[in-house]
Amino acid sequence: MSLGENIKTKRNELKLSQEYVAEQLGVSRQAVSKWETDQSQPKAKNLTELATVFHVGLSGLVEPQKYQAEQAAQENEWRENRNNSKMLCCRWLGYIFLITGYSGYAGYYNSGLSSYYWMAFFALGIILLVITSISYFKKARMKPLQIVLGLLLIGSIFVLPVILPLQHGINVLIGHIAASSMIGLLNLKYWRITWNTHNS
Repeated sequence: MSLGENIKTKRNELKLSQEYVAEQLGVSRQAVSKWETDQSQPKAKNLTELATVFHVGLSGLVEPQKYQAEQAAQENEWRENRNNSKMLCCRWLGYIFLITGYSGYAGYYNSGLSSYYWMAFFALGIILLVITSISYFKKARMKPLQIVLGLLLIGSIFVLPVILPLQHGINVLIGHIAASSMIGLLNLKYWRITWNTHNS
């Protein structure tokens, strides 16, 4: 696309008349018409003013294809960052629902809620973890330490509160603290890096 074609395209996209553009730049309508048909080239000052009127950078006028490619890349990066943020939040929520649902169903909390509620929390946690795991494995492979931390996390949730020779409430508290520690380590060492939200 030539400079003139790009000027005309930008003007039409904003539904501006040649007269309006000419008035904003302090030139004649014929001058704008010649620019759009590539019969003449706007001066550097006019290009800067055109970019202001069209709300684009100079590269958006002079190098439209490069500008469009940069815009598309920025949009893709923003979309990727937004998706990464969602995955990271869902990963945390998945474990929170998993731990809360299992603990409630196992009778660790004296809440009086039906076991169906706790099962729903547990199931939601599983669903979120499956979804985020699929996303994760598309981006990275499991590391040996990550597998160990994952196993310790599972043990902290399902095994530790049962095998500790302490009072029931203390066992649950220790299990939750251990699970939270494993989740924090996994987040710092793996999740946060894989679902990087600081590229922009």
